[in-house]
Amino acid sequence: MIKDYVIMAMKGLTRRKMRSWLTLLGIFIGIAAVVSLISLGAGLKLAVANQFNILGAERIIITAKSAIRGPPGSNVASPLTEDDLNVVKKVKGVKVAAGRITQTAVVEINKKTYVTYIGSLPKTAVERA
Repeated sequence: MIKDYVIMAMKGLTRRKMRSWLTLLGIFIGIAAVVSLISLGAGLKLAVANQFNILGAERIIITAKSAIRGPPGSNVASPLTEDDLNVVKKVKGVKVAAGRITQTAVVEINKKTYVTYIGSLPKTAVERA
């Protein structure tokens, strides 16, 4: 019985060569697509993990959304408040939470004037981190 199935399959392959080649081509393309998507997903996962390792997985920076270019938190429509900071401090597992101010400033260095962004960070946050 199995011999009959093998003979029938071989006859089908030899009689319809174009269909056989197209079927094989479809199988190869499908396997290549699956392998490439799995590789792409694994590579993306590794890239994201590396970015968190660079920053430090235990550090998260929360900023208000801004439509204007510039440092995070500058020129925002609704800035974060002290109440927001207090909510973050109450979250379980948070060791240090600190407010930060980012503003445009005129800075003079070596008799040259620059307009740039200046950011602050409380000393206690830097010592604990």
